[in-house]
Amino acid sequence: MNHRYPHMLRSELHRPADASHPPRRRRRAAGAWTALLLLLALMAAAVPSASAAGTAVIKGAVTAEGVAVASVTVNVFLEASGTYSQVTSGTTDAEGKYGVTGLSAGAYKLEFVPPGTALAFQFHTKKASLAEANPIALAEGATETADEALAQAGVISGVVTDAVTHEPVAGVSVTAANAADPTTTAPLAGPAKTDLEGKYEISSLPAATYNVHFEGGAAHLDGEVAGVGATAGTTREKIDAALTPAAPRNTAAPPVGGTAALGQTVACLTGAWTGRQPI
Repeated sequence: MNHRYPHMLRSELHRPADASHPPRRRRRAAGAWTALLLLLALMAAAVPSASAAGTAVIKGAVTAEGVAVASVTVNVFLEASGTYSQVTSGTTDAEGKYGVTGLSAGAYKLEFVPPGTALAFQFHTKKASLAEANPIALAEGATETADEALAQAGVISGVVTDAVTHEPVAGVSVTAANAADPTTTAPLAGPAKTDLEGKYEISSLPAATYNVHFEGGAAHLDGEVAGVGATAGTTREKIDAALTPAAPRNTAAPPVGGTAALGQTVACLTGAWTGRQPI
């Protein structure tokens, strides 16, 4: 304690705080908060929002034999880490024109899906699969034109039967995968189904080579016919499949009736199983 100047010590201890001159510690804390808020604001400005729309555009016109095609769905795929994923889509108007806006800078591929079955779906430019499609490089704010001339569709058809009874098999799912890019499959809306006569048809195919897969379900093993060529404007018939019946699987043991003793009659009934009934 300051015994020499006690009045000065007492005066310093009881001096009221001056609002115009805040304590040094308080000024230092306020400065730190200001710096932190400024840093956070700069970081937020540096990181673009994931939902922010870009300013690039892809537009064009879709025709078939020189005639505009309306109601064509234009699917847009964006490249990320070597993989293309669909990000948006557009539709052609009555004049066959389309425009997809709000795209960010990047590499894009386009798929054109016409209405009906007379024309083939295809990728830009006149390609049969996503892997083969020509990429479109977009810069921010740029507009690129991508016209497309659609071709007549190819068709693959056939009959599915049971390999043992040779009877038609209804309800089999049938798909055609592009042999060069198995991720591109048709029909686009989902597998075709065999009718009560075992018949199926896959339409809207661009000219290419396909592996036709038959899903046997619970009653039959799957089957496949590889290397089937589809040609624009023609039907490839008799791409048939004979599916092998699935092996029976026991679900209940045969019940035994009677007494297992000398001179007694023992009866054995059939059990239960899945798959084809034994012959």
